[in-house]
Amino acid sequence: MLKTRTTVAAILLAAPTAMAWPALEPGHEEWHDILLDAQKAGHMHVQVRSTADGGTETTIESLVRVNRLGDLVTIESTSQFTEDAEGHAVAVRHEQEIAANATVTRAKVVGSNLEIETGGLESAERSTLSIPAGGLTFPWSADRLLSEALERGEESLVYHTYMPELGAVEEIRVTLEGTPDISVKGHRYRTCRT
Repeated sequence: MLKTRTTVAAILLAAPTAMAWPALEPGHEEWHDILLDAQKAGHMHVQVRSTADGGTETTIESLVRVNRLGDLVTIESTSQFTEDAEGHAVAVRHEQEIAANATVTRAKVVGSNLEIETGGLESAERSTLSIPAGGLTFPWSADRLLSEALERGEESLVYHTYMPELGAVEEIRVTLEGTPDISVKGHRYRTCRT
């Protein structure tokens, strides 16, 4: 998911964006530019790999540079989302560094709860969040769900995910809005808005 997933995800999820969504497979890697006000502000690197027990680990690394009150501030983050072989959420590890301030968050699914530990330079915190009915969906399964929904011609998809940068479980709604299909490398994809 993430050396910048915290801030970048909030920015990306807050802004409606049309996109094609092919499912990510283990061994997949991709790079994205991060744009703020139509200017390149950084990049995002996504890797999907298989785990020894047949699950998946999606790693999202980001680097963003923003001008804040006349100073250039660098935000780096790395998130690793682990899912089991059935696509169920297992754990998240998230590191974020903003200027000289670094935090590490570890979250693990335990029954119907998400147990979270967050630590910074001088503090540590433990908390528990309830997992909504239907469970949590992490990036790899979200990509599969969205790809399958688009293939079936469904008009919307709703799921819940844990966003470590926000410290919250969020509901994600994806709706097709009649944007034209696009073709990439000989494959046709429906586009959507999140």
